[in-house]
Amino acid sequence: MNWGIRACHPLAIRHHRQDAIGLAFAEGRRDVPFDIARVYYLWGLQPGDRRGEHAHKALQQVYICVNGVIDVVLQDDLGTQRVRLDQPDRGLYLGPMVWRHLEPQTPGAVLLVLASEVFAESDYYRRQQDYLEAAAQLRRTEAGGPSGSPKVDP
Repeated sequence: MNWGIRACHPLAIRHHRQDAIGLAFAEGRRDVPFDIARVYYLWGLQPGDRRGEHAHKALQQVYICVNGVIDVVLQDDLGTQRVRLDQPDRGLYLGPMVWRHLEPQTPGAVLLVLASEVFAESDYYRRQQDYLEAAAQLRRTEAGGPSGSPKVDP
């Protein structure tokens, strides 16, 4: 399975511009690598806010900053990466098993999220230490180490 930071990558969002007006669109399995099961957005984000701080076990997402500038900080058991979202026609694909949080850089930033599944609390790692332990175990298992599955929070 492709997971962690190595599964994350920029994603071009199809768009059309006429004069100063832009229209962006994304279709599941065509523009994003999954069927879109849920769409949601966060608005009113302010510099100094820190949102997210979780990981998903299986969920895939695409983040699109439709207004303002948002830095997305990605982490797995091997390192950390910061990605700036500042154009409504550019997205960020996030695969499973990557810890993330948002750092808005402009007042009133808006983040649109396309998700591969409906909400399921059981898919979340809410504690970073639990996530890091599960990621390290998954990496050991993939490398042929002791078998076992990632730790799942009760």
